[in-house]
Amino acid sequence: MVGLAPFVVTLITYAIAGTLAFIVTNGRSMPIGAPDFWLLNSGQLLPGLKNHILFCILLMVVIEFTLRKVVLGRWFYVVGTSAAAARLLGMPVQRTRFAASGLLASFAGLLTVSYVLNVEAMAGSSLMLQAIAAVVIGGASLAGGPGSAIGAVLGALTITCIQNGVNLIGVNSFWQGSVTGVAIPIAVLIDRFGNAARS
Repeated sequence: MVGLAPFVVTLITYAIAGTLAFIVTNGRSMPIGAPDFWLLNSGQLLPGLKNHILFCILLMVVIEFTLRKVVLGRWFYVVGTSAAAARLLGMPVQRTRFAASGLLASFAGLLTVSYVLNVEAMAGSSLMLQAIAAVVIGGASLAGGPGSAIGAVLGALTITCIQNGVNLIGVNSFWQGSVTGVAIPIAVLIDRFGNAARS
C-alpha cells in the first residue's frame, strides 16, 4: 500500500513481533502446559514415520502440485516477480502473499514449539538465514520467477549436509552461520550467470 519492499516489511514485522514477544513473556521461556502437544511433531499418524517428516512430504507434494497445476500457484510466481503487474492483472496480492508465507510460517512455528515443548521470545530467529539459503540454493531467484517446493527441500538438505560436514571435520560450530552466509551469494551468482548465459 505504501510501496515498501516485502523484505523491508518482513524486517519491520520481525522487529515489532520480537519486541512484543519479549514484553508478553517478560524475557522468560514459557513451558507448554498441554502434555500431549508433542504428538503434533513427534507422534506417528503413520506407523514408523514421525509426523514432522510426514508433514514435510505432504506439504512438498501439495505445494509443488499447486505451483504447477493450480491457478493460485501461477499467482505466487507473478506476485513474487512483480506485485505491480499482479495488481494490474486483478490478482489479490496481499492475500496471495499471506497464503504463501504466513500460513506456512505459522505451521512451522507450531511444529517447532511442539518439538521443544517450550516457547522463547526469539526462538527460531536464527532460522531465517537458513531458510533464505535453502530456497536460493534450491533454485529460487531472489528477483522472483523460478522456484519449486522440491528445490527448497533439496536446498534445505544441502544446507544441513554442509553444516553437519563442518562439524564432522572438526570446525567450530560457531562457524556454521558463516558457512551458510557464504553459500547464499555463491548460489545467487550461479543463478545470475546462468540467467545471463541463457539470455
